[in-house]
Amino acid sequence: MINTLYKNETLGLEWIDIVFPTPQELESIAAKYGIHRHAIEDCLQPNHLPKLEFMENIMFVIIRVYDEESLEEADSIQELTRKIAMFFTGKTLITIHRREQPLVMDIKNTYCINDKVTLEKIAVQILRRGILSYEAPIAKADKVLDAFETKIFLKRKHPTIIKDSYYLKRKVDVYRRMILLTKDLIHRFKDESPLNPVVMEDLRDTVDRMYVECDLVRDNLNQLLSIHFNVSTQRVNEVILVLTLFSVFFMPLTFIVGVYGMNFKLMPEIDWEYGYPAVWGLMVLVVLIIWQWFNRKKWL
Repeated sequence: MINTLYKNETLGLEWIDIVFPTPQELESIAAKYGIHRHAIEDCLQPNHLPKLEFMENIMFVIIRVYDEESLEEADSIQELTRKIAMFFTGKTLITIHRREQPLVMDIKNTYCINDKVTLEKIAVQILRRGILSYEAPIAKADKVLDAFETKIFLKRKHPTIIKDSYYLKRKVDVYRRMILLTKDLIHRFKDESPLNPVVMEDLRDTVDRMYVECDLVRDNLNQLLSIHFNVSTQRVNEVILVLTLFSVFFMPLTFIVGVYGMNFKLMPEIDWEYGYPAVWGLMVLVVLIIWQWFNRKKWL
């Protein structure tokens, strides 16, 4: 569906937005504005990564923005993000996407209410909103990390934390990759872009900040997973230590009981009047000796 979101007949400016385009619609747009066939093919690929290309007097940009309607367990690029393709000629701005994009309509309602807006400003806002769309999910991931930290240190049982951490790590990796590709794209604008250099510098600062924030969350997640495995190992070692202590105490006692449980006829202690209490005394003595030894070694 082809919509004209903004038009200034005096200056000859036009913003055309195409939602879920058919091949015929794209071909008609390509023929009208002289867009290369390969660029049109890129628009039809749902999993295309961010890219920047200059074709004569046309700037072709593909960005991927965070999908607010993505499922909780979504963890792939196609599930977590949506693609927006943009062609900018100076006089014409064409945006193409498969589904309705809230940021596109928000930009239209915010900036296209007067005739003073420029297509350059609209294009920059699309890029900026696309970058900032990852701000909320990154902040959410940071809060989830805080909850994970509490579970790891204060709760002994957290059976789903590995699964939850897996999905969170996959999501953060997708955010980081998309921001990194967009960062490279934005930095390429420096020498080739027709957009205002001052505006582009601000865009570069924004994408650099988002990349640092995402990288920080990713590093914190990796450290938290490492701490989780260390804490789990420590708790297993504590259990093994307790079991080892019990085995050390009972091993000599088991030996003594085993010796006097063989029931040989020629065992002097069997006919001894004080044999039974003597064996008990021996076992108590062994326990006390082991206990004293552990105390000296500071193992208890």
